[in-house]
Amino acid sequence: MPKFTIPKQKIVSIPAADADTLIKTGDGELALVYLFVMRSAEQVSVTDIAETLSLSYRRTEILLGKLTESGLVVSSDIVDDAPEQSRRRPARTVTADEERQSPASPAPRRKPREADSEFNALTRDAETIIGRLLSSSELSILTRLYSELSLPADVLMVLMHHKEQQFREKYGDAKRPSIKVIENTAYEWERAGINTTSGANEYIRSQKGSADSGGDSSPFEHIRSILGVSGHKASETEKKYVTRWAELGFSDEVLLYAYDKTAVNTGKLTWAYMDTILRSYKELGITSAEDIRKAEVKKAAPKKKATAMPAAKHVTPQETKRMQALLDSLEPI
Repeated sequence: MPKFTIPKQKIVSIPAADADTLIKTGDGELALVYLFVMRSAEQVSVTDIAETLSLSYRRTEILLGKLTESGLVVSSDIVDDAPEQSRRRPARTVTADEERQSPASPAPRRKPREADSEFNALTRDAETIIGRLLSSSELSILTRLYSELSLPADVLMVLMHHKEQQFREKYGDAKRPSIKVIENTAYEWERAGINTTSGANEYIRSQKGSADSGGDSSPFEHIRSILGVSGHKASETEKKYVTRWAELGFSDEVLLYAYDKTAVNTGKLTWAYMDTILRSYKELGITSAEDIRKAEVKKAAPKKKATAMPAAKHVTPQETKRMQALLDSLEPI
């Protein structure tokens, strides 16, 4: 396993070009690994970095791969002495909510060697589609989709390119699918039993045919798709709420924002709770992500205290008599 050093650097300072590259990634762990390699007086191994920074061996490999590809570090052909066990992805505790969404039977585990090449290719595809390097949280989501769902890597690639095409047709080059959109669609495909590329392509064709028909169900199915619940027949409760939301004309961002608030506050997709959020948005005239941002800024702004009116001065009877005498003494015009 290779070790890594900063090329042609003798002092602990960051070249401006390197700093710019790291800042653009928005990945704190990537910058941390870069600083660790730079600060080390000697060559460091993947194991050294992983143990010191409390990162998994797999995550450290990926970060070093990105740094190497960008020219920020160089590697030498020195074999790493890390045990094979430390190179496997760590086990992850599945939450109760995720367990309800997972298939009844566990997905078969992929072999480590196959996982390396497949997952690297999958990561590169995701970063190309999203348009930047994945953050640590986004990479965690992609790792979970790859290692825990029954979708093969080639099906996940078809899925990601399908979402990319959908966003390009709807938004042009102004917007790309997020990793959250990809995650929701992956769970939807798994529930629908889509686990081959031929099945995935057939599903995409059927969706496109439904949308091209111009039927009333297209906006309805689109909302169910972004919420990750279109893999089964809609219940009467789903129909009632989703139909209402489709008629109200909310953007995808607003629906996902309301879904996120619902999941955080209730732990699941609670239809009535999310409907309350969206109806309040409609009353406030909120239909887009920009409207939400403006409302949050206004809510966060400190409220000005009302200026108290000066208390009325008490007039004594003597003062009243003096004022009346003054008025009586004035000559009429």
